[in-house]
Amino acid sequence: MAIGRSKKRGFQSVRFGALSDSHINVQGVDNWLMGESSSDCLSATVCALNALGLDFVLISGDLLHQNVPENLVQAKNILDTLTPPYFVVAGNHDYSTTSRGRQHLSSNTDCITNFIQTFQGHGYDTSGRRYWAAQVGERLRLIGLDGCLCGQSVEYGGYLPEGQLDWLNDQLAGHRDDLHVIMVHHNLVYWGNDHLSKRGRWFSLDNSSEVRQILEAHNANVYVVISGHRHIGLRARRLNDIDYLTLPSINSYPMRYTIFDLNRNELKWKTIPVPIEPQLHRKAKSNLINADWIESLNKMDLDQILRFYENNIQTTGRFVL
Repeated sequence: MAIGRSKKRGFQSVRFGALSDSHINVQGVDNWLMGESSSDCLSATVCALNALGLDFVLISGDLLHQNVPENLVQAKNILDTLTPPYFVVAGNHDYSTTSRGRQHLSSNTDCITNFIQTFQGHGYDTSGRRYWAAQVGERLRLIGLDGCLCGQSVEYGGYLPEGQLDWLNDQLAGHRDDLHVIMVHHNLVYWGNDHLSKRGRWFSLDNSSEVRQILEAHNANVYVVISGHRHIGLRARRLNDIDYLTLPSINSYPMRYTIFDLNRNELKWKTIPVPIEPQLHRKAKSNLINADWIESLNKMDLDQILRFYENNIQTTGRFVL
Protein backbone atom coordinates (compact mmCIF):
# COMPACT_ATOMS: atom_id res chain seq x y z
CA MET A 1 0.00 0.00 0.00
CA ALA A 2 1.43 3.39 -1.01
CA ILE A 3 -0.02 6.81 -0.19
CA GLY A 4 1.57 9.71 -2.06
CA ARG A 5 2.03 13.45 -1.85
CA SER A 6 4.75 15.94 -2.75
CA LYS A 7 7.24 17.36 -0.26
CA LYS A 8 10.42 19.10 -1.33
CA ARG A 9 12.38 18.94 1.89
CA GLY A 10 15.00 16.21 2.24
CA PHE A 11 17.02 14.76 5.08
CA GLN A 12 19.29 11.85 5.85
CA SER A 13 17.79 8.37 5.76
CA VAL A 14 16.94 6.88 9.13
CA ARG A 15 15.65 3.53 10.27
CA PHE A 16 13.72 3.36 13.50
CA GLY A 17 11.58 0.97 15.48
CA ALA A 18 8.31 1.58 17.28
CA LEU A 19 6.27 -0.30 19.83
CA SER A 20 3.25 0.50 21.92
CA ASP A 21 1.13 -0.62 24.85
CA SER A 22 3.44 -3.09 26.55
CA HIS A 23 1.24 -2.92 29.70
CA ILE A 24 3.89 -4.37 32.00
CA ASN A 25 2.01 -6.11 34.81
CA VAL A 26 4.39 -8.05 37.03
CA GLN A 27 1.67 -9.43 39.30
CA GLY A 28 -0.91 -9.88 36.53
CA VAL A 29 -2.37 -12.88 34.74
CA ASP A 30 -2.80 -13.41 31.02
CA ASN A 31 -6.21 -12.21 29.87
CA TRP A 32 -6.94 -10.31 26.63
CA LEU A 33 -4.16 -8.08 27.98
CA MET A 34 -1.17 -10.25 28.82
CA GLY A 35 -0.13 -9.97 32.46
CA GLU A 36 2.29 -12.70 33.51
CA SER A 37 3.68 -12.78 29.93
CA SER A 38 3.91 -9.00 29.52
CA SER A 39 7.59 -8.79 30.50
CA ASP A 40 8.48 -11.63 28.11
CA CYS A 41 6.72 -9.80 25.26
CA LEU A 42 8.67 -6.60 25.90
CA SER A 43 11.98 -8.41 26.38
CA ALA A 44 11.55 -10.37 23.14
CA THR A 45 10.68 -7.17 21.24
CA VAL A 46 13.71 -5.33 22.62
CA CYS A 47 15.97 -8.23 21.67
CA ALA A 48 14.61 -8.21 18.11
CA LEU A 49 15.03 -4.43 17.78
CA ASN A 50 18.62 -4.62 19.01
CA ALA A 51 19.53 -6.85 16.09
CA LEU A 52 18.49 -4.31 13.44
CA GLY A 53 20.99 -1.44 13.76
CA LEU A 54 18.26 1.15 14.31
CA ASP A 55 18.82 4.88 14.75
CA PHE A 56 16.22 5.14 17.53
CA VAL A 57 13.06 3.53 18.95
CA LEU A 58 9.70 5.17 19.68
CA ILE A 59 7.39 3.95 22.46
CA SER A 60 3.91 5.42 22.26
CA GLY A 61 2.54 4.96 25.76
CA ASP A 62 0.94 2.54 28.19
CA LEU A 63 4.30 1.07 29.07
CA LEU A 64 2.69 -0.01 32.36
CA HIS A 65 -0.66 -1.56 33.21
CA GLN A 66 -0.64 0.26 36.53
CA ASN A 67 1.92 2.75 37.79
CA VAL A 68 3.13 0.74 40.75
CA PRO A 69 6.84 0.46 41.63
CA GLU A 70 7.40 -3.11 40.44
CA ASN A 71 5.91 -2.37 37.01
CA LEU A 72 7.83 0.88 36.57
CA VAL A 73 11.14 -0.69 37.55
CA GLN A 74 10.57 -3.74 35.34
CA ALA A 75 9.70 -1.67 32.26
CA LYS A 76 12.68 0.64 32.73
CA ASN A 77 15.11 -2.24 33.27
CA ILE A 78 13.99 -3.99 30.09
CA LEU A 79 13.95 -0.85 27.95
CA ASP A 80 17.40 0.13 29.15
CA THR A 81 18.75 -2.95 27.37
CA LEU A 82 17.88 -1.29 24.04
CA THR A 83 21.08 -0.40 22.20
CA PRO A 84 19.62 2.48 20.13
CA PRO A 85 18.28 5.59 21.92
CA TYR A 86 14.61 5.33 22.83
CA PHE A 87 11.92 7.96 23.31
CA VAL A 88 8.78 7.63 25.41
CA VAL A 89 5.40 9.31 25.76
CA ALA A 90 3.01 8.40 28.54
CA GLY A 91 -0.32 6.65 28.12
CA ASN A 92 -3.37 6.76 30.36
CA HIS A 93 -2.30 3.63 32.28
CA ASP A 94 1.16 5.07 32.98
CA TYR A 95 -0.37 7.67 35.27
CA SER A 96 -2.85 5.43 37.09
CA THR A 97 -2.52 3.04 40.02
CA THR A 98 -5.63 1.13 38.89
CA SER A 99 -6.02 -1.27 36.00
CA ARG A 100 -8.82 0.91 34.64
CA GLY A 101 -6.29 3.44 33.38
CA ARG A 102 -8.18 6.72 33.83
CA GLN A 103 -9.78 6.48 37.25
CA HIS A 104 -8.46 8.66 40.07
CA LEU A 105 -5.87 10.38 37.87
CA SER A 106 -6.35 13.67 39.68
CA SER A 107 -4.83 12.20 42.85
CA ASN A 108 -1.85 10.58 41.14
CA THR A 109 0.55 13.50 40.83
CA ASP A 110 3.27 11.41 42.46
CA CYS A 111 2.87 8.73 39.78
CA ILE A 112 3.13 11.32 37.04
CA THR A 113 6.28 12.79 38.55
CA ASN A 114 7.83 9.34 39.06
CA PHE A 115 7.12 8.30 35.48
CA ILE A 116 8.63 11.45 33.98
CA GLN A 117 11.67 11.31 36.23
CA THR A 118 12.19 7.61 35.52
CA PHE A 119 12.28 8.24 31.77
CA GLN A 120 14.18 11.52 31.91
CA GLY A 121 16.60 11.60 28.97
CA HIS A 122 14.22 9.54 26.83
CA GLY A 123 12.37 12.59 25.54
CA TYR A 124 11.61 14.14 28.92
CA ASP A 125 14.01 16.81 30.19
CA THR A 126 14.69 18.18 33.67
CA SER A 127 11.83 20.70 33.57
CA GLY A 128 9.21 18.19 34.73
CA ARG A 129 7.12 19.02 31.65
CA ARG A 130 4.98 16.18 30.36
CA TYR A 131 5.71 16.85 26.67
CA TRP A 132 8.97 17.32 24.80
CA ALA A 133 10.90 17.83 21.54
CA ALA A 134 14.17 16.25 20.41
CA GLN A 135 16.47 16.56 17.40
CA VAL A 136 17.25 13.04 16.15
CA GLY A 137 18.91 13.69 12.79
CA GLU A 138 19.72 16.27 10.18
CA ARG A 139 16.47 18.21 9.65
CA LEU A 140 14.50 15.60 11.59
CA ARG A 141 12.86 16.22 14.98
CA LEU A 142 10.56 14.29 17.28
CA ILE A 143 7.74 15.87 19.26
CA GLY A 144 6.15 13.94 22.13
CA LEU A 145 2.71 15.05 23.30
CA ASP A 146 0.73 14.16 26.42
CA GLY A 147 -3.05 13.93 26.24
CA CYS A 148 -3.48 12.21 29.63
CA LEU A 149 -5.11 15.15 31.37
CA CYS A 150 -5.44 14.76 35.15
CA GLY A 151 -8.92 14.88 36.58
CA GLN A 152 -10.72 14.55 33.26
CA SER A 153 -14.02 12.70 33.56
CA VAL A 154 -13.67 10.58 30.40
CA GLU A 155 -12.43 7.17 31.50
CA TYR A 156 -9.86 6.29 28.83
CA GLY A 157 -9.98 9.46 26.75
CA GLY A 158 -7.58 12.36 26.55
CA TYR A 159 -7.26 16.07 25.92
CA LEU A 160 -4.44 18.48 24.99
CA PRO A 161 -4.78 21.62 27.15
CA GLU A 162 -4.33 25.09 25.73
CA GLY A 163 -0.78 25.53 27.00
CA GLN A 164 0.37 22.40 25.23
CA LEU A 165 -1.42 23.41 22.03
CA ASP A 166 0.40 26.76 22.11
CA TRP A 167 3.72 25.01 22.75
CA LEU A 168 3.13 22.66 19.80
CA ASN A 169 2.36 25.56 17.49
CA ASP A 170 5.49 27.41 18.65
CA GLN A 171 7.68 24.34 18.12
CA LEU A 172 6.49 23.86 14.55
CA ALA A 173 6.62 27.57 13.74
CA GLY A 174 10.13 27.88 15.16
CA HIS A 175 11.60 24.91 13.25
CA ARG A 176 10.35 25.38 9.71
CA ASP A 177 13.47 23.84 8.19
CA ASP A 178 12.91 20.50 9.94
CA LEU A 179 10.52 17.66 9.31
CA HIS A 180 8.72 16.35 12.38
CA VAL A 181 7.52 12.99 13.59
CA ILE A 182 4.79 13.58 16.19
CA MET A 183 4.13 10.93 18.85
CA VAL A 184 1.10 10.85 21.17
CA HIS A 185 -0.63 7.96 22.92
CA HIS A 186 -4.21 8.87 22.00
CA ASN A 187 -5.28 8.96 18.37
CA LEU A 188 -6.11 12.10 16.42
CA VAL A 189 -8.43 10.31 13.97
CA TYR A 190 -11.02 7.57 14.38
CA TRP A 191 -10.45 4.03 13.14
CA GLY A 192 -13.20 1.74 11.90
CA ASN A 193 -16.49 2.63 13.56
CA ASP A 194 -14.95 4.23 16.63
CA HIS A 195 -16.88 7.44 16.09
CA LEU A 196 -20.17 5.59 16.60
CA SER A 197 -19.71 4.55 20.23
CA LYS A 198 -18.54 6.01 23.54
CA ARG A 199 -15.99 3.22 23.86
CA GLY A 200 -14.63 3.95 20.39
CA ARG A 201 -14.35 7.69 21.06
CA TRP A 202 -12.23 6.98 24.16
CA PHE A 203 -9.33 6.10 21.92
CA SER A 204 -8.97 9.61 20.47
CA LEU A 205 -8.28 12.99 22.01
CA ASP A 206 -11.45 14.91 22.77
CA ASN A 207 -10.01 17.96 21.00
CA SER A 208 -8.39 16.08 18.12
CA SER A 209 -9.76 18.57 15.61
CA GLU A 210 -7.92 21.45 17.32
CA VAL A 211 -4.66 19.50 17.31
CA ARG A 212 -5.11 18.58 13.64
CA GLN A 213 -5.71 22.23 12.73
CA ILE A 214 -2.32 23.16 14.18
CA LEU A 215 -0.60 20.32 12.33
CA GLU A 216 -2.34 21.23 9.07
CA ALA A 217 -1.23 24.85 9.44
CA HIS A 218 2.36 23.55 9.43
CA ASN A 219 1.91 20.64 7.02
CA ALA A 220 5.10 21.48 5.12
CA ASN A 221 7.17 20.35 8.10
CA VAL A 222 4.89 17.79 9.77
CA TYR A 223 5.43 14.38 8.29
CA VAL A 224 3.66 11.73 10.32
CA VAL A 225 1.72 11.33 13.59
CA ILE A 226 2.30 8.06 15.46
CA SER A 227 -0.05 6.91 18.21
CA GLY A 228 -1.00 3.77 20.14
CA HIS A 229 -3.84 3.06 22.60
CA ARG A 230 -6.19 1.33 20.16
CA HIS A 231 -4.76 -2.24 20.39
CA ILE A 232 -5.45 -3.12 16.75
CA GLY A 233 -3.21 -4.03 13.84
CA LEU A 234 -1.40 -1.03 12.35
CA ARG A 235 -3.67 1.51 10.65
CA ALA A 236 -2.49 4.25 8.26
CA ARG A 237 -4.49 7.18 6.91
CA ARG A 238 -3.83 10.50 5.21
CA LEU A 239 -6.14 13.37 6.16
CA ASN A 240 -5.73 16.95 4.88
CA ASP A 241 -2.11 16.32 3.90
CA ILE A 242 -1.11 14.89 7.30
CA ASP A 243 -0.26 11.20 7.72
CA TYR A 244 -1.54 9.26 10.73
CA LEU A 245 -0.47 5.85 11.99
CA THR A 246 -1.66 3.92 15.00
CA LEU A 247 0.61 1.14 16.24
CA PRO A 248 -0.41 -2.34 17.35
CA SER A 249 0.17 -3.40 20.94
CA ILE A 250 2.97 -5.83 21.70
CA ASN A 251 0.85 -7.07 24.62
CA SER A 252 -2.48 -8.05 23.05
CA TYR A 253 -3.47 -9.83 19.85
CA PRO A 254 -2.11 -9.49 17.16
CA MET A 255 1.03 -8.62 19.25
CA ARG A 256 3.27 -6.79 16.74
CA TYR A 257 6.01 -4.15 16.66
CA THR A 258 6.95 -1.92 13.72
CA ILE A 259 10.07 -1.02 11.73
CA PHE A 260 10.17 2.25 9.76
CA ASP A 261 12.54 3.33 6.98
CA LEU A 262 12.46 7.06 6.34
CA ASN A 263 14.27 8.84 3.50
CA ARG A 264 13.75 11.99 1.46
CA ASN A 265 11.12 10.30 -0.69
CA GLU A 266 9.05 8.06 1.55
CA LEU A 267 8.30 6.47 4.89
CA LYS A 268 8.04 2.68 4.66
CA TRP A 269 6.81 0.42 7.45
CA LYS A 270 6.57 -3.24 8.29
CA THR A 271 4.84 -4.71 11.33
CA ILE A 272 6.33 -7.90 12.73
CA PRO A 273 4.93 -10.42 15.25
CA VAL A 274 6.58 -10.34 18.66
CA PRO A 275 9.10 -13.23 18.59
CA ILE A 276 7.73 -15.31 21.46
CA GLU A 277 6.52 -18.90 21.63
CA PRO A 278 3.67 -19.68 19.20
CA GLN A 279 1.47 -20.87 22.07
CA LEU A 280 1.52 -17.37 23.56
CA HIS A 281 0.29 -15.91 20.28
CA ARG A 282 -2.47 -18.50 20.23
CA LYS A 283 -3.30 -17.73 23.85
CA ALA A 284 -3.52 -13.99 23.13
CA LYS A 285 -5.84 -14.64 20.19
CA SER A 286 -8.06 -16.94 22.25
CA ASN A 287 -8.18 -14.45 25.11
CA LEU A 288 -9.29 -11.68 22.74
CA ILE A 289 -12.00 -13.84 21.17
CA ASN A 290 -13.33 -14.80 24.59
CA ALA A 291 -13.21 -11.32 26.17
CA ASP A 292 -16.60 -10.33 27.60
CA TRP A 293 -16.69 -6.96 25.83
CA ILE A 294 -16.14 -8.51 22.38
CA GLU A 295 -19.83 -9.50 22.32
CA SER A 296 -20.83 -5.83 22.15
CA LEU A 297 -18.83 -5.00 19.01
CA ASN A 298 -21.66 -4.12 16.64
CA LYS A 299 -22.76 -7.76 16.55
CA MET A 300 -19.96 -8.57 14.13
CA ASP A 301 -19.21 -12.22 13.53
CA LEU A 302 -15.91 -13.66 14.69
CA ASP A 303 -14.22 -13.45 11.28
CA GLN A 304 -15.08 -9.76 11.02
CA ILE A 305 -13.72 -9.10 14.50
CA LEU A 306 -10.44 -10.84 13.73
CA ARG A 307 -10.07 -9.04 10.39
CA PHE A 308 -10.62 -5.73 12.17
CA TYR A 309 -8.00 -6.48 14.82
CA GLU A 310 -5.45 -7.99 12.45
CA ASN A 311 -5.82 -5.54 9.53
CA ASN A 312 -3.35 -7.61 7.53
CA ILE A 313 -3.78 -5.36 4.48
CA GLN A 314 -1.61 -2.67 6.13
CA THR A 315 1.08 -4.75 7.81
CA THR A 316 3.43 -3.25 5.20
CA GLY A 317 3.08 0.01 3.36
CA ARG A 318 4.49 3.45 2.69
CA PHE A 319 3.71 7.13 2.66
CA VAL A 320 5.29 8.97 -0.27
CA LEU A 321 6.67 12.45 0.40
